[in-house]
Amino acid sequence: MAPRTVNTNMKPLRTTIKRALNKGFIRQDPFFDYRPEKITVKRRWLSMDEIERLMRVQMKRATANFVRDMFLFSTFTGIAYADLKNLRYENIQRQAGGSLWIVLNRQKTGTSSSIPLLDIPVRILEKYKNTAFAGENEKVFKLRTLENTDIQLKKIAQAADIDKRLTFHMRRHRIYPFSLKTSKLQNYFCE
Repeated sequence: MAPRTVNTNMKPLRTTIKRALNKGFIRQDPFFDYRPEKITVKRRWLSMDEIERLMRVQMKRATANFVRDMFLFSTFTGIAYADLKNLRYENIQRQAGGSLWIVLNRQKTGTSSSIPLLDIPVRILEKYKNTAFAGENEKVFKLRTLENTDIQLKKIAQAADIDKRLTFHMRRHRIYPFSLKTSKLQNYFCE
């Protein structure tokens, strides 16, 4: 088993052992000298070329294209899956200069965020408005579970010839920050 799997499986066992110790069922902690193996997480990110390939790939199923677009929307805005799932039209505000911004409180941290909507996210918003993928009760999008989304992303990565395990969380990691407003990526987005 991989070290991460071992550590994940050991947690409930160690909790049970501690309870048994506290209740007097056992006298000695068999894990007294046990130290879990430290896991160094290797960050995976998408290169500019891989993002371009994602933008160009067309899937056979509309659901897969929707998942790809949600991944791209999140990549270009930095919004986490939970925040994207709960995004409402009231969170999209037009500023004095006419630009659109997402203004929301992040679900994980509760902190306020103001995010400019660049061309690609705006086009994605327009693409799915009044479709089967539009959300209900003022929500912008109708997203499936994160698990289902990540399964779809695996298939999308294969179709785009990306040799990485693509997950929704991964979209936050990039090899370098890039200015999306001036990037050539704006030209690649397929409607």
